[in-house]
Amino acid sequence: MATYSLVYGDDEQVVHETFEDVDVQREDGWTVLFRGGNAILRVRDEHVHSIAVVGASADKARLDHRDLLVGDVMREALATVELHAHLAAAAYVIKEAGESSLVITSDDEERRPLAILTDSDIVQAIAAGNNPNETRISELVSRDPLFVTRTTGLREAAQLMMQRKIRHLPVVDGATLVGMVNLADLSSALLST
Repeated sequence: MATYSLVYGDDEQVVHETFEDVDVQREDGWTVLFRGGNAILRVRDEHVHSIAVVGASADKARLDHRDLLVGDVMREALATVELHAHLAAAAYVIKEAGESSLVITSDDEERRPLAILTDSDIVQAIAAGNNPNETRISELVSRDPLFVTRTTGLREAAQLMMQRKIRHLPVVDGATLVGMVNLADLSSALLST
C-alpha cells in the first residue's frame, strides 16, 4: 500500500485528493482505491485526470536520509505530443534516441503525460501483423499512465513497477512531466547503495 495523489472529476467539478495506505486497481473501465480489502473510491477511468504515487505507506519503514528518491536518478523523458503519429515514426524516434519508451504528453503548457509507448508495444504490434506505416500510436497505448513524483522512494517505485508489471514510470511535478525512470535505472541505483 502507498499514498496516492488523485485528480478526478468531470466538466462540472474536479477534485484533488490524497489517499494514504491504499492500493489502486483498474477494473473494467474503473479506477478503484482499496484500503484493507474494502473499496473506498471508484472513479470511471475517463474521469481520472492524474494519479501519482507520492509517498510510502504509514505501516512501512519510512525513508531516511540515506535512501535515494526518484528525483535522484530520473532523467529527461523522451516525449512527443503526436498521439496520432504512425508507429513507424515513433519506432524511429525511440531507436535514434537510444531509449526504450516514448511519453505522449498534452499539447499545452502543462505537458501532462497522457500515455506511454514502449519498445515492447511496438514489437507486439508488429508481431500481431500491424503495418507500422498505417498503425497510429493512439491505437496501441492505454491512457492515464501511472506516474511518480521526484520525492517517491526508489524502493517504492521499484515495488510499484513489479506489482504492475511495468518497466517505465514518468516523473511529474504537479501534473507536468519532468522526467522518466525505468526499471534498469532503479535496479542500478538500488544495487549500488
